[in-house]
Amino acid sequence: MLALDSPKWATLTHAFGSASDIPQYLRDLESFPEKLDHNSEPYESLWSSLWHQGTIYTASFAAVPHLVDISARNPAIATYDGLDIAIMTEVRRLEGGWGPELPDDLAGPYREAIDRLPQVALDALKVQGDKNLTLTAAAAVAMWSGRFTLAELMYEFEDDDVCRRTFDWVRFGEGPVPLE
Repeated sequence: MLALDSPKWATLTHAFGSASDIPQYLRDLESFPEKLDHNSEPYESLWSSLWHQGTIYTASFAAVPHLVDISARNPAIATYDGLDIAIMTEVRRLEGGWGPELPDDLAGPYREAIDRLPQVALDALKVQGDKNLTLTAAAAVAMWSGRFTLAELMYEFEDDDVCRRTFDWVRFGEGPVPLE
């Protein structure tokens, strides 16, 4: 895993340029600050930098082992945000066309983190029982088993209204799900 104090972070990129700011966001995440809304930090900066409009970056690959490790060390207070970034980074990597190839020097720790991801999400879910962690754990298992569309669907189900409309559509066959 790339050390947070490594100068290599400055050579990696994210949506807004150099990834030299990502180590501090990861340090801030370790305390799992309360997420009051979509713009709460460090969650917003990590999302917008590492998974900007679905695009991934070299910094995304370097951050994933940290995101998984932070949650593994603190399952009782882990949030779904970091795990979702890890899941969607892997989904986009395997789909191709959403960013750079996985750099060789980041591949080992990245792949180890991806292999741990479903269990880490399930461990957090066991102690929290949170709805969003339930969806994250389902997405992690789907991603790990190669079911990328299902993993993306679980990610989108974070919104209860999307869940309800999709369920009604499936249950009652009322045509396409109006998502907007």
